[in-house]
Amino acid sequence: GTTNQAALQKANGKGAPMLLVEDAQSKKPQLIGYSLAVDVALGDRNAEITVRPLLELRENESLIGALRTMQTADEDIALVIGSRQQPRGVVTVDDLVDPLLRGGI
Repeated sequence: GTTNQAALQKANGKGAPMLLVEDAQSKKPQLIGYSLAVDVALGDRNAEITVRPLLELRENESLIGALRTMQTADEDIALVIGSRQQPRGVVTVDDLVDPLLRGGI
């Protein structure tokens, strides 16, 4: 239910290309998706932000496997899920490409 204007105010000065969106109704912080900063900045200030679902990756997924999954889904960000189905963090395509370019697999 957050508007583009409210999201911009919260993200002001962070310089992040994506904004993570949490469920405000949940007792514990729970990621429900993300919004592209450019969509928020260029959208109608009074409109609700567009929330894109987070792709989920397993924490033991290989770099190449994760990158392939993200590219196939055309997603730039994914939620990393641990062995007990708990969120471990988020990863971007850039996070995966950098070590590959440095020679790690």
